[in-house]
Amino acid sequence: MTTVGPDPKTFESWEDAFKYPIPAVRQMEKQLRNDIAGNRERLRTLVGASYRDLLGTAESIVEMDVQMQQVEGYLGDLGKRCNTRLLEKSSANLGVLGSHTRAKDRDRNALASQLAVFRSCPDVISRILRKGGSMLLAAKVLVISRLLHKKLQEKEKAAAYVEGHRARLAKLRRRLLASIDRRFKALTVHTPNLIDAMCAFSLATNSSATDVLRHFHHLRSEGIAAQLETQGEDGKNILRALQLWIKSIQDTQAIFPRLLSSALVGLKNAPLWDNLDTQSTVEINHDVHTEWIGDDIRYFTPYIRHDDLQNDVMRSLLATWTQSTLIQYLNRVRDLLLSVTDPVTVVQLRQKTLELWFSNQGKITGIDKPHVLDSLRQAFMTRLLQLAQSRCRALMKISTEIKGTLRTWEESSNRVANLWDDRIISMQTSKGGRLFIDSIQSSMHGKSSSVTTSLKEYEAWLEGVEVFKNIVQKLRNTQWEEDVDDIDENDDLVDQRHVLLSQDDPLELEDGLKDDLAQVFSKMEGDVENLVQSQEKEGELSKIVFIIRVLRGIKEKKPLNIEQNCFSITSVNKLLEIAAGSITTKLLEKNLPRIVATFKRNTVPEKALWEGDPELPIIPSSWTFKLLRDLVSEMANIGIDIWSPQAVKKVKGFLRDVLQQDLSTELHGGASADKESSEEKRNIDDADESAPPESHLTNGEADETSTMVPPPEISIDRKIQNLFDLMYLDNATLLAPPNHADAFHNVLNARREKLKLELEPGSIQKLEKSAAEYWNRTKLLFGPLI
Repeated sequence: MTTVGPDPKTFESWEDAFKYPIPAVRQMEKQLRNDIAGNRERLRTLVGASYRDLLGTAESIVEMDVQMQQVEGYLGDLGKRCNTRLLEKSSANLGVLGSHTRAKDRDRNALASQLAVFRSCPDVISRILRKGGSMLLAAKVLVISRLLHKKLQEKEKAAAYVEGHRARLAKLRRRLLASIDRRFKALTVHTPNLIDAMCAFSLATNSSATDVLRHFHHLRSEGIAAQLETQGEDGKNILRALQLWIKSIQDTQAIFPRLLSSALVGLKNAPLWDNLDTQSTVEINHDVHTEWIGDDIRYFTPYIRHDDLQNDVMRSLLATWTQSTLIQYLNRVRDLLLSVTDPVTVVQLRQKTLELWFSNQGKITGIDKPHVLDSLRQAFMTRLLQLAQSRCRALMKISTEIKGTLRTWEESSNRVANLWDDRIISMQTSKGGRLFIDSIQSSMHGKSSSVTTSLKEYEAWLEGVEVFKNIVQKLRNTQWEEDVDDIDENDDLVDQRHVLLSQDDPLELEDGLKDDLAQVFSKMEGDVENLVQSQEKEGELSKIVFIIRVLRGIKEKKPLNIEQNCFSITSVNKLLEIAAGSITTKLLEKNLPRIVATFKRNTVPEKALWEGDPELPIIPSSWTFKLLRDLVSEMANIGIDIWSPQAVKKVKGFLRDVLQQDLSTELHGGASADKESSEEKRNIDDADESAPPESHLTNGEADETSTMVPPPEISIDRKIQNLFDLMYLDNATLLAPPNHADAFHNVLNARREKLKLELEPGSIQKLEKSAAEYWNRTKLLFGPLI
């Protein structure tokens, strides 16, 4: 445990220290010695610091003494110099010296200030033009720079420097005027900015209000022409040009002359240098240079004629410009519309243009609004009529296509697939079986590749014509928004507008389309007639059938349901006659020898099937079936689609006429049988051989043969069977309605009357009834003839 030593501070005398043990005394001694050493060091430090302070104080006292002596000397000198006369003289000399110095400084400062402002002006103008600032401020700075340029040219020291910046000022002036022109041409510029640009132009060019108006109209004309320079997207440039024309009229009536005159007067009321805009320009340093810039520049006020434009002059200039610019606009719109080939686009442009005009015309006064409306609608209607005429004339391409097909005729490209062809039967019917259905329809309607190509050309043309039908309907159904101002001013104008746009224009387009269609169909009909004449000479049946199918496809789809646009029946009937005559002639050339042989044969194999009392035939001879069967086969080979009721009627008529001509000898009997030659007699015995009929021999040959072989007598049974056969053919080829001038019918009646004398009463009626009943039972075998 540590023992605490004694504290010397508590001793009353030195003797008290020895009352403790020796170690404690020694420790106390050591502590006292350390304390003595520390106190000695602190005392030494305090004494040294006080000595340094004492030395500093002594130096300060010495300096103060020196300064006091100097002040006393100065005060003594001042006292010696305080003489009134001497002071006045010195003051006068100092004033003279100051004025001389200030004069030199003023000229130098003025030159420096003017050069500084002149050098800053181009930078200010460039900055304003670059950032799209106030053009009026740029014009003011330009005028100040021109004044400084003129003034500095008179000083030798600045002439060279100023002349070097002359080209830059001229370039900036051109840039400023170009910026003003662009603002004049802009469509979306607001009226305050436009007035600012007009004042800038007037200030930069020293133009009066009338000059500003003329320049404004000139630039707006250029802006309208620039908008119409090329065809824009969806014709938007046409709308922008019209909008610019309308806005030009509105701006002119709003700004001239009152607002522009007031703005020009404001420029003349205060100097340009002290203008607030000029003062706020940092580069000019208005506060610094005002004192040195010079009075001629500081107090310069522009002189501009602001009162030379009166209302009547403005209206006259506006009317002249409006009319000339409208003519220019319409001419250019017509030129641009020539490049638009889609009539729907023209109609859309027409609607947008007229809607734009209707929405702005109420804000315009002093122009002939009905004239503007008529001009706009006529421009678009003219193009629509041109497109309709061009679209109608495209029909002649189909005529060219038909001629080209006939000129390079190929049977393979005009062959129609059979309905039961393996290719058609094996077709897939998935996904609606569209290909299968189309193949069936093509086979049923005889649509070969050549016919399909021609009809596709026609259908494409017809779609183009149908577009105009929709356009006419759209024009009639278009509802035009009525402007409230127009309704308040004149209800008749609104009614007249609806009549023009929704009645007159559609009617004009429809009439023009009808006339164009009538002309083009008339021209194409002439081409068809020429084709008919050429094919009548050639007599090639496949080409005739091709023409009939194409014309039938065209007639089935009439454009706009206009009756007079169809081909005349004469051309089609002529083609049908050629086709009917071709197959009947070919058929009878093949079957006539068999028919003649049957008529001349005395034996009647069919008598075994006769019935009744007396016995009469109930079925015709086999040659009638063969004749009708071959006829139907020929018709089917050509194509069932060709044989319309009119075409079948012509086939029946041809068949009856040819039968009447070639069998007239057999039908009359007697003297007509004298014209049979011995060679034809042998052909009668052999029904399978073919030889030309005796009726085709010349009169000399007939007379010679008649003297050589006497004609055989035809039995009564053969006459009855022949009459029944002819009655059956009469039912099969009966024309509806009956033709009383039919030679076949007349010959049949003559034969009937002749046999009536040789038969029992009522036999002829029974034959007629049996022939009709047998035809009713068998007519379905000869479908195309029904």
